[in-house]
Amino acid sequence: MAMKLPPNIAKIANELSAKNKEQARSIDNPTGSTAATRSLPTNKRLQADAYDYFTVPGDTQLFYSAEEWVQISIILRTVGPVAIGNRGTLTPVQSGKGTVLVTNEPLTMKLEKGTRLYVASDAVSRLSVIIIPIPATSEVGLERETLNQLMELNANIKALAARGAR
Repeated sequence: MAMKLPPNIAKIANELSAKNKEQARSIDNPTGSTAATRSLPTNKRLQADAYDYFTVPGDTQLFYSAEEWVQISIILRTVGPVAIGNRGTLTPVQSGKGTVLVTNEPLTMKLEKGTRLYVASDAVSRLSVIIIPIPATSEVGLERETLNQLMELNANIKALAARGAR
């Protein structure tokens, strides 16, 4: 159940949420098309992004939509409660549907391309967000390549052992 905010608080909350990159990208512009997504030049695709996000009390809202593999760190800078999760409905905040953030303790996770994070809050709270892109050839790609090489090496060892046993 969404909480009805006093007009002055609602105005401040709306101004804070207007500064949120994810919400700004999803809001329709006057021409009827969706807001243009931020395009990064190729040489800056691996640049980290850091910003502060202010939560708006009430319903669950889109927090971040991963356009590529990223590592995201979220730190609650003020008193919460604030919940983060992959579900579109995280309310009530303390329901266990998402991860409840602890003040000044970072929550770090790796997100696959296309993953969406949502946020729910009972008060206006400040979150510090750090997003670090993961290049396709690092971690994910290297882990798979290493696993494939280990499996091939294991098969070769078994083949040599079988030859030696003859």
